[in-house]
Amino acid sequence: MVLSRRILSFEAVYKCLEESYGAKQENIILYGQSVGSGPTLDLAARLPHLRAVVLHSPILSGLRVMYPVKRTYWFDIYKNIDKIPYVNCPVLIIHVKSSTVKGRSLMVTFSHSVALILIDSLISEKFALIDSLNSVHKFR
Repeated sequence: MVLSRRILSFEAVYKCLEESYGAKQENIILYGQSVGSGPTLDLAARLPHLRAVVLHSPILSGLRVMYPVKRTYWFDIYKNIDKIPYVNCPVLIIHVKSSTVKGRSLMVTFSHSVALILIDSLISEKFALIDSLNSVHKFR
């Protein structure tokens, strides 16, 4: 499997925390925003004892940002839609519902966050979604 440089960078940071600072998975919270949600979920799917994951405007996959495809292709990058079921820790997703912010269209729409939650057949206390300053949804 070919890993992107970004994923390798996330892996290197984790190894540094673990080996140089003695950090344990149970004390680590991973954060990823937009495209950064890809390497974040890739690492989270491989670390079963993380404290939590925070995803800010996550993508379903690289290809799904640009095109409304319904399946994952081999050449797609950051296949979050396929990796989210393998994340064992609590996941906080932050995403605005509006498709525009300050008059600019968003590339990653709210539907990406909702789909990441719905794709996981084990909708439990694993997910919380913040869609505005006053709205938090827990999925049980």
